[in-house]
Amino acid sequence: MKASPETSIEVMSRTASLLRGLLDGLPEELLTVRDEEGWGPSTVVAHMVAIEPVALVDRVRRILEEERPAVPDIDESANLEESGLRNAPLAELLGRFERQRLETLEFLHGIDGAGWQRVGMQSVVGEITAENVLHHFANHDLLHLEQISALVRRPINDGRGAMRTLY
Repeated sequence: MKASPETSIEVMSRTASLLRGLLDGLPEELLTVRDEEGWGPSTVVAHMVAIEPVALVDRVRRILEEERPAVPDIDESANLEESGLRNAPLAELLGRFERQRLETLEFLHGIDGAGWQRVGMQSVVGEITAENVLHHFANHDLLHLEQISALVRRPINDGRGAMRTLY
């Protein structure tokens, strides 16, 4: 069963409040946890802020406005570095994400059924629709919410000692 565009937009409309609810006011020890690649909760939010305009809005806009446009792959690490957001304060990132997401949702709500079926050519996977890009990005939100949750959970899980064997 494939989700409708409205369903993915609804999921995306909740991401900013979920991020704020999960991260705002947490003790520093939970916010400074890093994964194997050096990404922590703030880094993930910075990536989400930096990537949305190019990976979602620009791609969908080009697919809507151009005839079968080339949709290049994006180097996400380079995008984050170029944004200058990697070391931005979490509070600033959350606020920026909230404002940006409202603008993105307004743009997405303006697309009609035929618009979602318009096609572009992605450099790695080939033919994609505007709807594919939308669902890909809603999935991107959910993956990063899961990633951030796992990072925050790591020190708490470590504190469970022998009880970690229970689940």
